[in-house]
Amino acid sequence: MFKRNILVLSFVALLTGCSTTFIYNHIDWWIDWYLDDYVDLNRVQQKAFDKTLTELHQWHRQTQLSRYLQQLTTFQTQVANGLTINDLKEHQQKVTGHWKVLMNKIAPEVAQLSTLLSKKQRNELIENIKEIRQKRIDDHEELSREEWLELREKEQIEELKEWVGKLTSTQKQKIHQLVQGFQTERSYWLTYRESWQQSFFELLAPEQLDQAYVVAFTDLMINGRERLRSEEFKSLTRKNDAITHEIFVTLLNDLTAKQRKKLNRKLSNLREDIMELIEDE
Repeated sequence: MFKRNILVLSFVALLTGCSTTFIYNHIDWWIDWYLDDYVDLNRVQQKAFDKTLTELHQWHRQTQLSRYLQQLTTFQTQVANGLTINDLKEHQQKVTGHWKVLMNKIAPEVAQLSTLLSKKQRNELIENIKEIRQKRIDDHEELSREEWLELREKEQIEELKEWVGKLTSTQKQKIHQLVQGFQTERSYWLTYRESWQQSFFELLAPEQLDQAYVVAFTDLMINGRERLRSEEFKSLTRKNDAITHEIFVTLLNDLTAKQRKKLNRKLSNLREDIMELIEDE
């Protein structure tokens, strides 16, 4: 129901380095803002939600941030010495590991909290999810392959520029060449999301939510992503990931002195932010 709350609003924030400490320290505000789009909580429910969120946030600060710092430190050293495809794959596996730890901690808590929702609130939640899903589909313009590849190329360049500054024409040309191998995952993603949400809706159907619901919803949050994605979707994702890895490794190993200096400074600043968050208990 609350999707990837802390992961989205903390770990992703940490990896983007955008107002890191502010976003992390105000995660309760961000999650409340996000949740308001889906369901209105009464006072008792809000109090229970806030208590659980405070405890999860503290757990995350005390046990997870040091792991992110260690990984970031390793990444910065590898970038300085020359990053390999295998290095990047290992980092992706570690991020997946962070996600699994997070979900195993959060999922049972979220499942238990959702038992506090009335039947009316659950129906409201279902309708809002459907409405938001349809809006996202409607807002997403159907692009030709050429337009879609152009958009992906722009996204890759902008993401790299955020970290290393303006790219050279040679670097842009290399990205242009590699991007041509991407294949859209949109139809597979929509099918997966619909399947996940339908599974969730079915769990919410009974008049009363019991412990069997808690177990089933916990399992859906932890294992649904792997179980409900088709093999074709997984295969395509792996292929697109491989192209992304090649783009980043190629560019990071061919930085100008100015680009390398900016990247190192941003990584160092991000490490300092995480250390500050760890110390600010």
